[in-house]
Amino acid sequence: MGDVHKVIVFSYVKAGTEFEHRQVVKNMTRQEICQAVHISHRDLRNLIVDVSTIEPRSKCLIVSVGPINCCITNDSMYLLMDDEERCEAFAASFPHYYSEVTYFEGGSILDKVWEIKVLEAILYYVTTKLQTEYQTVKQDSFPLMRDLLKGEHQRRLLQIQHRLSAIIADDDRAAVTLTDLLDEEQDVARLSFTNQQALDNRRRAQQEMSRHHMVQYQYPSHPGSHSSPHPLGLIPPTPHPHHMPRQGRTGPGRVGDADEADADTGYSVGRGDYYVSPDLIIDLLESYLFQLKAVRTEATEQQSMIAQSLEVAQLQLDERRNQIMLIELKAEFLGLGFGFGALISGIYGMNLDNYVDRYGVASFVAALAFIVLGIVFIYLYFIRQSWGATRNHLDQGSVKGSLKDA
Repeated sequence: MGDVHKVIVFSYVKAGTEFEHRQVVKNMTRQEICQAVHISHRDLRNLIVDVSTIEPRSKCLIVSVGPINCCITNDSMYLLMDDEERCEAFAASFPHYYSEVTYFEGGSILDKVWEIKVLEAILYYVTTKLQTEYQTVKQDSFPLMRDLLKGEHQRRLLQIQHRLSAIIADDDRAAVTLTDLLDEEQDVARLSFTNQQALDNRRRAQQEMSRHHMVQYQYPSHPGSHSSPHPLGLIPPTPHPHHMPRQGRTGPGRVGDADEADADTGYSVGRGDYYVSPDLIIDLLESYLFQLKAVRTEATEQQSMIAQSLEVAQLQLDERRNQIMLIELKAEFLGLGFGFGALISGIYGMNLDNYVDRYGVASFVAALAFIVLGIVFIYLYFIRQSWGATRNHLDQGSVKGSLKDA
């Protein structure tokens, strides 16, 4: 893959009093992409080689789910056009899915978070695409399963099984990506850029607090003097003014205080460091994970149903083959009997003096009876032998089966 990549940039810009999406196609080098979205070259390589992942970075989300490989910033989405056909299909439908997500999240705190809505639009597209593919395969399989004795139908059902396997594999990749993300609550919280800033501020505040709260030893002129209220004259440090307990600081774009947290507004009770509650994001991700698992379950069941139908069809074909073979076997036995009759009639019809003609009609009737009895004897004897061999084979199979079960 070359150093220059075709990228579709979706920008979320303010136009007057409203916001609108703008779509621009660019040819960007890897260096330009890394500088634009503030990611490392290693992250970009993982994105290019289609490593399924959702990882937050500073002011950027790296998303590789299904056919979508993109980077989400605070106001733009950079979509890498590695598979142009699939990416163009997503680019054409992205405004629709984004508007659907806006409708879903209307009135919630997630409706105000651009990066979360873009991520949800991607997940919505991936799950809808898998569901559509599964429904298409399911509708294609039902007419074929009504008449499984045709070879063409069996061949097409095998192709459908391969398509179901591909759907299950894509579904598993997306589900594993969401599962890995849900296992890391810190990464879930950092999916919101406001949460990232809040966590970074908290970490810096804790570092400063640890420095200012180091024990300072101040020794008075007379250590241990009764004028000092502390033993050995040790005076605890005074807290830094910036590290005093917070007052209620809530509002748009601000970190909500734990004591004033409200679940309806998205502030996490007991987790006052977050603007967007991680629980809301977890619920969002788990809803799409549930849909992915539902698609996988249905696709697996459909695949098992097709496999069982093919097995039943194979048993029916085997039964018909056995019937044809039995007819052929009976015909061969009859042919053998008629061969015996041909031998007798050949001897009877030889131009030799065999003294048979002297007895007139009686000799002819005796020869004919001998031929008929010979044909019946040969036929019944070999039919009985064949059934005996079949019965022994079945008995041996049942013994082997019982030994395996034991």
